Amino acid sequence: MLRDVPAHVGDGPLVLVGRSAGGNVAHLVAHHLEGIGRAPVGLILLDTYQITPDNQGEDWLLSLAAPPRLDSGRPLFGADDDSALAALGAYNRVFLGWKPEPVTAPTLLVRASSPTSAMAASLDGDAWRTSWPSAHDVLDVPGDHLTMMREHADTTAAAVRAWIEGVSADLA
Repeated sequence: MLRDVPAHVGDGPLVLVGRSAGGNVAHLVAHHLEGIGRAPVGLILLDTYQITPDNQGEDWLLSLAAPPRLDSGRPLFGADDDSALAALGAYNRVFLGWKPEPVTAPTLLVRASSPTSAMAASLDGDAWRTSWPSAHDVLDVPGDHLTMMREHADTTAAAVRAWIEGVSADLA
């Protein structure tokens, strides 16, 4: 429960991070914590898409739940396991029409620099690129929505770490 977050994280500085649809949840938690006087020092959204009536049924958005491949080249989930797609469908229903409330915490949107193949096939130009209404900073990192956290995880982590260090320096 949201009311239990302060007891679990203590009194020190807190940075919230959410990836993909989890960024919506991280934003909600940041807003809640600000409301109870326990504001995070930062909010990081890793390639998070705001679900709108215009995009909620799009194939490219649903493709973001595609299971990652293992080193063997086999899918993580079997062909009969649609749990990732079901989870994304649930997120779509929960967040459809939700408009993120402004937060005062410095907010970083980390965006993939390349579209997934489904995005490239469905969208023109940069329409695939995520945006966030209250992002203070935007950083583009190598990879697409899936590979930025796998093959390019080191680069993504370095960008996030550098941003956190900058926010921490601003607080000192």
